[in-house]
Amino acid sequence: MNWVAWLLIIGSTTGVASAWSATGQMLYQQTCSSCHGRNADKQALRQSLPLVTLSREQIVTGLADRRDGQIQGNPLGQRAKAGLTDQQIDDLAGYIRSLSSAEAAQ
Repeated sequence: MNWVAWLLIIGSTTGVASAWSATGQMLYQQTCSSCHGRNADKQALRQSLPLVTLSREQIVTGLADRRDGQIQGNPLGQRAKAGLTDQQIDDLAGYIRSLSSAEAAQ
């Protein structure tokens, strides 16, 4: 089953908020977690701040700037961000912020 169909099923059964969270989670696990850590709490290549410490606006701006070539970084990270849509960036930011909220609750 492709990811779009999967999201439609998730969204129809659990609501829109869960759909963006599921999309963000999937994208994060596939493209970000190897450098930023499973819980977005690691410094990627000892250069970036842990993502959970950033505001939603900082995450969105950082991802969009990397995607658009305004910020250059590690080639692997650059490639991972190059194809992101605005919606995917928003989904990622929402998921990363949910990790921050979960961490604070513990």
